[in-house]
Amino acid sequence: MIGGIYRNAFLIAALFCLFLFGCVSHTREQVSKVPFADSVSRYRQADETLSIGKLTRGTSEAFAHRHGTVDISILVHPAYSVFIDGVTEKNYSDAMFNLLRHQFESESGFIEDQAQAGEIVILILPAGSVSRTTHHLSYTSYLNRVSSSGNSVLYLFSRSASSGSLARQDMLALYHFLRSVNPRRVLIGGGYIGRCQEEFFHQFVTYFDGMPIFFVPEISTISPKDLSASEASGIVKSIERHDYGPVKAFISSRTDGVVNFLSIPQKTDVHAEGS
Repeated sequence: MIGGIYRNAFLIAALFCLFLFGCVSHTREQVSKVPFADSVSRYRQADETLSIGKLTRGTSEAFAHRHGTVDISILVHPAYSVFIDGVTEKNYSDAMFNLLRHQFESESGFIEDQAQAGEIVILILPAGSVSRTTHHLSYTSYLNRVSSSGNSVLYLFSRSASSGSLARQDMLALYHFLRSVNPRRVLIGGGYIGRCQEEFFHQFVTYFDGMPIFFVPEISTISPKDLSASEASGIVKSIERHDYGPVKAFISSRTDGVVNFLSIPQKTDVHAEGS
């Protein structure tokens, strides 16, 4: 009888501990998402249309006075998966959410800074990304906010949400624009590295062989599908020390051929380097 009582007491205690630690684990998981979710929630759904201009064959006329004097930044699918794939609801590790937050804030901050300074930024948006569905409306709000509805931010659509390459007529419009403006350098960011970003890059260099092209690690994003939790943790620790060596290594490993990098650790400190 007494043995049965002890067994029941032990079982109750075990179930209580399981419940307690299960709740703690769940709470920790939710807390790990909060900073990233807060960053994303700044761009709430709004019933608005995209307010940035599409790049066309005639766009270069408005920038003719800047011929040969500017850098042009091209970001592939900026923050698209954050809004469309519901990344904030995924069951990722703390380190993965921290990496996603760093990437999201660096990318959006860069676009905002460039737009406010009147620098030319070209966003390669996934086909169909600007529509009337809930997630797409939030994405439209994000694009309008970070671009400050500035005249120097332009967009083109890629072939699809899973491809960074452009339809021929859009690549020809980009070709005409860049040849007309003749930028000092072309800076490539966005994501994902080794996926849509790589597809765009390989298509781009076939048209612009000889043009100074640089990957910018601070605004290039890695897919959470391509990293383990421990790898994400290591990259986050490096980024927090302003060391983007692991991101550069990741880009090099996912991109065939010689890769040049341009680091932008500070707004006033921009320096180029080879691979």
